[in-house]
Amino acid sequence: MGISHTVYTLSSRKDPLRQEKKGSDRRMMGKTHVAIGLLTATFAGTMVRWPGLGSGLFPFAGSMAAVVLGSLAPDLDQPGSTLTREVAGPFGSSRIAAMLGGAVALYLSGKVNVKIMGFNLSSALSLIGIILLVMAFFKHRGVTHSLLGVLAAWYAVTALQNLGFYQHYIGIAIVKPFMIGYIAHIVADFFSGGIAPMYPVIEKRIEPPYSISTGSLLDKIVIRYLALFLAIVRIFNVSGPLLNVISRKG
Repeated sequence: MGISHTVYTLSSRKDPLRQEKKGSDRRMMGKTHVAIGLLTATFAGTMVRWPGLGSGLFPFAGSMAAVVLGSLAPDLDQPGSTLTREVAGPFGSSRIAAMLGGAVALYLSGKVNVKIMGFNLSSALSLIGIILLVMAFFKHRGVTHSLLGVLAAWYAVTALQNLGFYQHYIGIAIVKPFMIGYIAHIVADFFSGGIAPMYPVIEKRIEPPYSISTGSLLDKIVIRYLALFLAIVRIFNVSGPLLNVISRKG
């Protein structure tokens, strides 16, 4: 009797590791964020009149790419996320690797003085170094998911768009589509565990009564695939004139 009671007591205790894992499962996956970002862009894009829809195939594709990057960008503070794996490779696998990679990139940025097609390579190394250090030292859903992060992202993308190199060789307006994806990501994360919009001044998260769990039926089917399907439908409807022009040229 005593043994069975002891076993029951031990098994009924909450395992802190299990609780931590359960909490981490509340993070949305990159695919879901991309689907939500694209769907948001098809509605918001027509309101803010950002270039891309109906302005040609290249600007349209570039704008969509900016939305995708913006939809993933807030998770730069999370080693192992979709964007950190793609951008940083092995340096994005852990905070220690990101810290070492960031330090090396910033060191090399002060030593390298090479220009490729008018673009200074040291600027690229500095940007990579800063991104890696964000991965290393910023906690997940901290600064990058706050109003300060929104302002910083807007400033960084605006600076990129205004570079002479970018204007000369690319010239696509990306600030608005990028920020649409970025803000859509933060709003989605509010419904999957909460955010701290005033971080670092106020670190307390705000969240709805019920959160969406990663990998759940609601996340995979209702949100991710439904949002992607609706985004595709909206893209074809909104960009109908563009598609007609393309088909005529073909």
